[in-house]
Amino acid sequence: MKHFIGANRGQSTFLPYDLDEWLPENHLARFIVEITISWT
Repeated sequence: MKHFIGANRGQSTFLPYDLDEWLPENHLARFIVEITISWT
């Protein structure tokens, strides 16, 4: 049986809202995103 867990509205976020602010411009994750987008 599943139980609903309520949200804590006062909790801070763990990551920034915009990951572009968090990752450096030459980060490997950006390269991987570009490659996967180009495949679709």
